[in-house]
Amino acid sequence: MSNLIFAIIFIVAFGFRNGYQFKENRAKGEEALKFNRYWHAWQALIQGDFAVCLWFNSDFNVSIGILFASAFWLFFDGIVNKFLGKRFFYLGKTAAIDRFLRYIFMSKWRLFSAIMKVTFFVSSVIFYLYQNYG
Repeated sequence: MSNLIFAIIFIVAFGFRNGYQFKENRAKGEEALKFNRYWHAWQALIQGDFAVCLWFNSDFNVSIGILFASAFWLFFDGIVNKFLGKRFFYLGKTAAIDRFLRYIFMSKWRLFSAIMKVTFFVSSVIFYLYQNYG
């Protein structure tokens, strides 16, 4: 029963997230920023729903949670960026972590985004393998 609830939350949140993302692409100025904040909030709900769903299932452990988070950050963000016509390692201008990384790495933010995401993913794979098979 709980997996059905997680699935319903995911479906609804995914629909709203995509809808607001499409609206953002058609909007201009403040309205585009409003839609951007909305779809980021729905995306956070999707990620939280996914994490809680993993936690409720018996074989969840910290290493798989970190692995899924790093894979999501690398691949999902990259694929969405490509569909939006951006580069794979693009960092947005509205999400707090993206703004922070742009501020820290200044003109080299794309290079450091790639290094950081790939390093986090490879490290999480190694950690997962060590925790579960090492």
